[in-house]
Amino acid sequence: MAGRRASDDLLRTLNDGTERPARLADQVYRQLRRSILQGEIAPGANLPGEIKLARVFQVSRPVVREAIGRLRTDGLVASRRGSGTYVAETVPEMEENVEPPEALDLAAVRDALAELEFRMVIEAETAYLAAQRRGQDDLKAMEEALDAFAAALEEGRVARHFDRMFHRAIAEATGNARFVVALDALESERSPAELLMRHRLHFHPRDRGRAVLAEHRDILRLIRDQDSEGARRAMRNHLERARIRMIGYGPNG
Repeated sequence: MAGRRASDDLLRTLNDGTERPARLADQVYRQLRRSILQGEIAPGANLPGEIKLARVFQVSRPVVREAIGRLRTDGLVASRRGSGTYVAETVPEMEENVEPPEALDLAAVRDALAELEFRMVIEAETAYLAAQRRGQDDLKAMEEALDAFAAALEEGRVARHFDRMFHRAIAEATGNARFVVALDALESERSPAELLMRHRLHFHPRDRGRAVLAEHRDILRLIRDQDSEGARRAMRNHLERARIRMIGYGPNG
Protein backbone atom coordinates (compact mmCIF):
# COMPACT_ATOMS: atom_id res chain seq x y z
CA MET A 1 0.00 0.00 0.00
CA ALA A 2 2.82 2.41 0.85
CA GLY A 3 4.45 1.70 -2.49
CA ARG A 4 1.19 2.44 -4.33
CA ARG A 5 0.77 5.73 -2.43
CA ALA A 6 4.32 6.65 -3.42
CA SER A 7 3.48 5.94 -7.06
CA ASP A 8 0.35 8.09 -6.81
CA ASP A 9 2.41 10.92 -5.33
CA LEU A 10 4.86 10.52 -8.16
CA LEU A 11 2.10 11.09 -10.71
CA ARG A 12 1.30 14.40 -9.06
CA THR A 13 4.88 15.62 -8.88
CA LEU A 14 6.82 14.26 -11.85
CA ASN A 15 5.69 16.91 -14.29
CA ASP A 16 6.95 19.96 -12.42
CA GLY A 17 6.98 22.31 -15.37
CA THR A 18 10.74 22.21 -15.88
CA GLU A 19 12.04 22.49 -19.42
CA ARG A 20 12.48 19.12 -21.06
CA PRO A 21 15.65 18.23 -22.96
CA ALA A 22 15.61 17.19 -26.60
CA ARG A 23 15.77 13.49 -25.75
CA LEU A 24 12.43 12.89 -24.08
CA ALA A 25 13.18 9.26 -23.27
CA ASP A 26 16.33 10.37 -21.42
CA GLN A 27 14.32 12.81 -19.32
CA VAL A 28 11.67 10.23 -18.41
CA TYR A 29 14.35 7.65 -17.62
CA ARG A 30 16.33 10.02 -15.38
CA GLN A 31 13.29 11.18 -13.43
CA LEU A 32 11.98 7.69 -12.78
CA ARG A 33 15.47 6.43 -11.93
CA ARG A 34 15.98 9.29 -9.50
CA SER A 35 12.65 8.60 -7.78
CA ILE A 36 13.56 4.93 -7.35
CA LEU A 37 17.06 5.66 -6.02
CA GLN A 38 15.72 8.24 -3.56
CA GLY A 39 13.18 5.74 -2.27
CA GLU A 40 10.20 7.83 -3.39
CA ILE A 41 8.96 4.73 -5.18
CA ALA A 42 9.39 1.84 -2.77
CA PRO A 43 10.98 -1.52 -3.67
CA GLY A 44 8.29 -3.82 -5.01
CA ALA A 45 5.95 -0.97 -5.90
CA ASN A 46 3.87 -1.17 -9.06
CA LEU A 47 4.81 1.66 -11.44
CA PRO A 48 2.00 3.68 -13.02
CA GLY A 49 1.04 2.33 -16.44
CA GLU A 50 2.39 3.61 -19.73
CA ILE A 51 -0.72 5.66 -20.46
CA LYS A 52 -0.55 7.48 -17.11
CA LEU A 53 3.17 8.12 -17.36
CA ALA A 54 2.81 9.35 -20.92
CA ARG A 55 0.17 11.82 -19.75
CA VAL A 56 2.30 13.01 -16.83
CA PHE A 57 5.36 13.60 -18.98
CA GLN A 58 3.34 14.73 -22.00
CA VAL A 59 5.11 12.29 -24.25
CA SER A 60 4.11 9.30 -26.36
CA ARG A 61 3.84 5.77 -25.04
CA PRO A 62 6.86 4.59 -27.10
CA VAL A 63 8.98 7.20 -25.28
CA VAL A 64 7.82 5.85 -21.91
CA ARG A 65 8.39 2.31 -23.12
CA GLU A 66 11.99 3.12 -24.05
CA ALA A 67 12.63 4.70 -20.62
CA ILE A 68 11.16 1.69 -18.83
CA GLY A 69 13.31 -0.60 -20.96
CA ARG A 70 16.43 1.20 -19.80
CA LEU A 71 15.34 0.89 -16.17
CA ARG A 72 14.81 -2.82 -16.78
CA THR A 73 18.34 -3.11 -18.19
CA ASP A 74 19.65 -1.36 -15.06
CA GLY A 75 17.92 -3.99 -12.93
CA LEU A 76 15.76 -1.33 -11.26
CA VAL A 77 12.42 -2.65 -12.53
CA ALA A 78 10.97 -5.91 -13.80
CA SER A 79 7.84 -6.58 -15.83
CA ARG A 80 5.26 -9.19 -14.88
CA ARG A 81 3.08 -10.48 -17.67
CA GLY A 82 -0.47 -9.28 -17.29
CA SER A 83 0.34 -7.37 -14.11
CA GLY A 84 2.58 -4.43 -14.97
CA THR A 85 6.03 -3.15 -14.15
CA TYR A 86 7.40 -3.31 -10.62
CA VAL A 87 10.40 -1.78 -8.89
CA ALA A 88 12.96 -4.41 -7.96
CA GLU A 89 12.55 -5.80 -4.45
CA THR A 90 16.21 -5.05 -3.81
CA VAL A 91 17.40 -1.81 -5.35
CA PRO A 92 21.14 -1.96 -6.10
CA GLU A 93 23.46 0.23 -4.05
CA MET A 94 23.33 3.80 -5.28
CA GLU A 95 27.05 3.82 -6.06
CA GLU A 96 26.39 1.15 -8.68
CA ASN A 97 23.83 3.37 -10.39
CA VAL A 98 25.80 6.59 -10.74
CA GLU A 99 28.55 7.20 -13.23
CA PRO A 100 31.93 7.35 -11.36
CA PRO A 101 33.18 10.53 -13.13
CA GLU A 102 30.35 12.48 -11.55
CA ALA A 103 30.90 11.16 -8.04
CA LEU A 104 33.17 14.01 -6.95
CA ASP A 105 31.35 16.86 -8.69
CA LEU A 106 32.61 19.88 -6.73
CA ALA A 107 29.79 22.06 -8.03
CA ALA A 108 27.31 19.61 -6.47
CA VAL A 109 29.18 19.81 -3.16
CA ARG A 110 29.11 23.62 -3.23
CA ASP A 111 25.39 23.64 -3.98
CA ALA A 112 24.70 21.17 -1.19
CA LEU A 113 26.71 23.26 1.31
CA ALA A 114 24.75 26.36 0.32
CA GLU A 115 21.54 24.43 0.85
CA LEU A 116 22.65 23.28 4.30
CA GLU A 117 23.50 26.85 5.27
CA PHE A 118 19.98 27.90 4.32
CA ARG A 119 18.46 24.94 6.16
CA MET A 120 20.41 25.72 9.35
CA VAL A 121 18.57 29.04 9.49
CA ILE A 122 15.12 27.86 8.41
CA GLU A 123 14.88 24.42 10.01
CA ALA A 124 16.22 25.43 13.41
CA GLU A 125 13.30 27.86 13.71
CA THR A 126 10.96 25.27 12.20
CA ALA A 127 11.87 22.83 14.98
CA TYR A 128 11.40 25.60 17.57
CA LEU A 129 7.86 26.34 16.37
CA ALA A 130 7.01 22.66 15.88
CA ALA A 131 7.84 21.98 19.55
CA GLN A 132 5.36 24.67 20.56
CA ARG A 133 2.55 23.78 18.18
CA ARG A 134 2.79 20.05 17.43
CA GLY A 135 -0.27 17.86 17.85
CA GLN A 136 -0.58 14.11 18.27
CA ASP A 137 -1.01 13.58 14.54
CA ASP A 138 2.21 15.51 13.91
CA LEU A 139 4.12 13.36 16.39
CA LYS A 140 2.69 10.21 14.81
CA ALA A 141 3.85 11.35 11.35
CA MET A 142 7.37 11.98 12.67
CA GLU A 143 7.48 8.61 14.44
CA GLU A 144 6.29 6.75 11.36
CA ALA A 145 8.93 8.44 9.22
CA LEU A 146 11.67 7.45 11.67
CA ASP A 147 10.40 3.86 11.96
CA ALA A 148 10.45 3.56 8.17
CA PHE A 149 13.89 5.18 8.10
CA ALA A 150 15.23 2.66 10.63
CA ALA A 151 13.74 -0.32 8.79
CA ALA A 152 15.12 0.81 5.43
CA LEU A 153 18.54 1.43 6.94
CA GLU A 154 18.80 -1.99 8.55
CA GLU A 155 17.57 -3.75 5.41
CA GLY A 156 20.06 -1.90 3.21
CA ARG A 157 17.34 -0.05 1.30
CA VAL A 158 17.37 3.60 0.27
CA ALA A 159 16.48 5.68 3.35
CA ARG A 160 16.72 9.24 2.04
CA HIS A 161 13.02 9.52 1.25
CA PHE A 162 12.15 8.82 4.91
CA ASP A 163 14.71 11.38 6.06
CA ARG A 164 12.90 13.92 3.90
CA MET A 165 9.51 12.80 5.30
CA PHE A 166 10.73 13.42 8.86
CA HIS A 167 11.93 16.95 8.16
CA ARG A 168 8.74 17.71 6.23
CA ALA A 169 6.58 16.44 9.11
CA ILE A 170 8.35 18.91 11.41
CA ALA A 171 7.62 21.73 8.98
CA GLU A 172 3.96 20.71 8.82
CA ALA A 173 3.78 20.70 12.62
CA THR A 174 4.43 24.46 12.65
CA GLY A 175 1.04 25.05 11.04
CA ASN A 176 2.75 27.51 8.69
CA ALA A 177 2.57 26.29 5.09
CA ARG A 178 5.42 28.56 4.04
CA PHE A 179 7.92 26.39 5.87
CA VAL A 180 6.65 23.36 3.97
CA VAL A 181 6.90 25.24 0.66
CA ALA A 182 10.48 26.27 1.48
CA LEU A 183 11.53 22.67 2.15
CA ASP A 184 9.76 21.37 -0.94
CA ALA A 185 11.56 23.97 -3.03
CA LEU A 186 14.88 22.44 -1.95
CA GLU A 187 13.79 19.10 -3.37
CA SER A 188 14.20 20.29 -6.93
CA GLU A 189 15.72 17.96 -9.48
CA ARG A 190 18.97 16.43 -8.27
CA SER A 191 21.83 15.33 -10.47
CA PRO A 192 23.12 11.74 -10.12
CA ALA A 193 26.27 13.16 -8.50
CA GLU A 194 24.23 14.89 -5.81
CA LEU A 195 22.22 11.75 -5.09
CA LEU A 196 25.38 9.69 -4.68
CA MET A 197 27.03 12.31 -2.51
CA ARG A 198 24.03 12.69 -0.19
CA HIS A 199 23.58 8.93 0.07
CA ARG A 200 27.21 8.38 1.05
CA LEU A 201 27.27 11.36 3.40
CA HIS A 202 24.28 10.35 5.46
CA PHE A 203 23.72 6.62 5.09
CA HIS A 204 26.93 4.90 3.99
CA PRO A 205 28.50 3.17 5.79
CA ARG A 206 25.52 1.99 7.83
CA ASP A 207 26.95 3.32 11.12
CA ARG A 208 26.76 6.82 9.67
CA GLY A 209 23.09 6.29 8.88
CA ARG A 210 22.51 5.11 12.43
CA ALA A 211 24.13 8.31 13.73
CA VAL A 212 21.75 10.38 11.60
CA LEU A 213 18.83 8.35 12.93
CA ALA A 214 19.95 8.96 16.52
CA GLU A 215 20.10 12.70 15.84
CA HIS A 216 16.56 12.55 14.44
CA ARG A 217 15.27 10.68 17.47
CA ASP A 218 16.77 13.33 19.75
CA ILE A 219 14.99 16.07 17.81
CA LEU A 220 11.72 14.14 18.02
CA ARG A 221 12.10 13.66 21.78
CA LEU A 222 12.56 17.39 22.32
CA ILE A 223 9.61 18.27 20.09
CA ARG A 224 7.46 15.74 21.94
CA ASP A 225 8.53 17.31 25.26
CA GLN A 226 7.75 20.77 23.83
CA ASP A 227 11.29 21.89 24.59
CA SER A 228 11.46 24.63 21.95
CA GLU A 229 14.97 25.83 22.68
CA GLY A 230 16.28 22.29 22.89
CA ALA A 231 14.62 21.33 19.59
CA ARG A 232 16.08 24.41 17.88
CA ARG A 233 19.55 23.60 19.19
CA ALA A 234 19.30 19.89 18.29
CA MET A 235 18.18 20.66 14.73
CA ARG A 236 20.97 23.16 14.22
CA ASN A 237 23.51 20.67 15.60
CA HIS A 238 22.12 17.96 13.31
CA LEU A 239 22.55 20.14 10.24
CA GLU A 240 25.97 21.33 11.40
CA ARG A 241 27.08 17.69 11.63
CA ALA A 242 25.76 17.16 8.11
CA ARG A 243 27.82 20.15 6.98
CA ILE A 244 30.95 18.71 8.61
CA ARG A 245 30.33 15.33 6.95
CA MET A 246 29.97 17.09 3.63
CA ILE A 247 33.19 19.11 4.02
CA GLY A 248 34.99 15.84 4.69
CA TYR A 249 33.48 14.17 1.63
CA GLY A 250 36.06 12.51 -0.59
CA PRO A 251 36.86 9.39 -2.62
CA ASN A 252 36.80 7.26 0.50
CA GLY A 253 33.49 8.73 1.74
